[in-house]
Amino acid sequence: MGTSEGYGQRLAERLRAEQTHAIVTRVLRTADMAVTETRCDNPVLGLSHSIQREDAYLVALTLRDFPNRQYWEDGRQMPVCDMRTGQVDFHDLKRDPVALLDKPYHDLFFYLPRSALDAIADDADAPRIGDLNHQPVAIDDTTISSLGRAILPALSHPDQVNLLFIDHVLLALGVHVAQTYGGMRPLSRPVRGGLAPWQVRRAEEILSANLDGRVPLKEVARECGLSVSHFSRAFRRTTGAAPHHWLMTRRVEAAKEKLRDGRLSLLEVALACGFSDQTHLTRVFTGMVGVGPGAWRRALDQYVPTPVIQRTQDTVVNIEGGWQLPKSIPNARFLELSGTNHLPFLGDDIDQTTDDIAEFLTDVKPAMGGERTLATVLFTDIVESTKRAETIGDRRWRELLDAHNSIFRRELARFRGVEVKTLGDGFLATFDGPGRAIRCSLGVIAAVRSLNIEIRAGLHTGEVEVGGRDVRGIGVHIAARVAALAQPSECLVTRIVKDLVAGADIGFTERGKRDLKGLTEGIDLFAVTPDSP
Repeated sequence: MGTSEGYGQRLAERLRAEQTHAIVTRVLRTADMAVTETRCDNPVLGLSHSIQREDAYLVALTLRDFPNRQYWEDGRQMPVCDMRTGQVDFHDLKRDPVALLDKPYHDLFFYLPRSALDAIADDADAPRIGDLNHQPVAIDDTTISSLGRAILPALSHPDQVNLLFIDHVLLALGVHVAQTYGGMRPLSRPVRGGLAPWQVRRAEEILSANLDGRVPLKEVARECGLSVSHFSRAFRRTTGAAPHHWLMTRRVEAAKEKLRDGRLSLLEVALACGFSDQTHLTRVFTGMVGVGPGAWRRALDQYVPTPVIQRTQDTVVNIEGGWQLPKSIPNARFLELSGTNHLPFLGDDIDQTTDDIAEFLTDVKPAMGGERTLATVLFTDIVESTKRAETIGDRRWRELLDAHNSIFRRELARFRGVEVKTLGDGFLATFDGPGRAIRCSLGVIAAVRSLNIEIRAGLHTGEVEVGGRDVRGIGVHIAARVAALAQPSECLVTRIVKDLVAGADIGFTERGKRDLKGLTEGIDLFAVTPDSP
């Protein structure tokens, strides 16, 4: 930013101003913004000088009437307009903005570079925006006008300025511009009563940098602008864990990384990851992982046998050759299968072959049928997807579907769900708890509105059969049929889901008893209220 002509004395020289005041500040940790006041009571007739091109905007607030303004972009004259006190206009520094300075003027310029717009979007957990949507004419924007007038007194006395106040005003202006003129929208709605995305990132940064836990909680809370009690509640509501438990989990993950490296002793790993001693590491690690750190590291070092597989009546290679091959491969074991095909994954009984290989490698005979487990099953689909695809065409529909899938997977990861498969314009996923499934559904429903689409979601908790990466059973069929009954932007659940989250501050509206195909009795359905946390 040091060579930019979009602020400060360099900007004043481009505008041939007689007086100038400016403040530059790092509003976000990765981007700078600036505000410059320029004034000229006795201008020399002529054009302003070109400003060095860059990917940035000047948001100008008029502080003195400037009638019949003549203005050019990239050498083309724009419509002549009157600039009244309190009105706003935008200048894209990529387009070489130039104005005729034929009257006294007094303006306030906010310098908003692309890096600041990107940082604002990142901080708001929103997609980065493109060019601002504006016209080269006067705009009535009371928000920018009010923020500009609030900052004017500080420019007159920069030695007395409160930088926190300046940061607050410039950040507020940047967010307003990004939302109003750039269409910035967060990907997901913040959890009610939880932390904002920037607060989550800041808290996790501080906790991760202080694995020993010596940073007081009040310092983390202060960095997030909250009281300790409010921060603790909000952190748990947002992440699903209390700060100290999140920190302990992060310590264990850091310990795993160092154990994989293998160069440190257990005591050195313990001290490097914030544990008081090796005993402390062993106790916490065992409680979370199920085995001690020493055993966990030794398991990494064990060799997996190299299987040499051949069928007895192989028509390409004689079976005797197969018997000899393992002798020249360290830690190799020979598995002889029945059949005639040379390639083990072709022909014969492939399911039996797979089971034989699994038993050979693990010494455990695979169970017959899939594993049965209790899960909350989620089905979603896009409302009127066929009609929308026909309207916008194949290419744009694929882009829209990719954006929808990205949002779904992001929310799914946030609430620790498991993607089973995509269903063309929807998803099948499972969760280990109905509360996270509900919040994931609401997050996706809210986030996809930024794509101008709606989805419906259905949830049921029951026993399902897990086979490979798929799930089957009556519980899956119930969830699918519930989803089909949901209204646009609605999460519809069965009574068992509602009963399991009792006391979780989630609201429901009765949708009555419905007969579902394949069930002998009707089932009670409930819609989750949209404002549930």
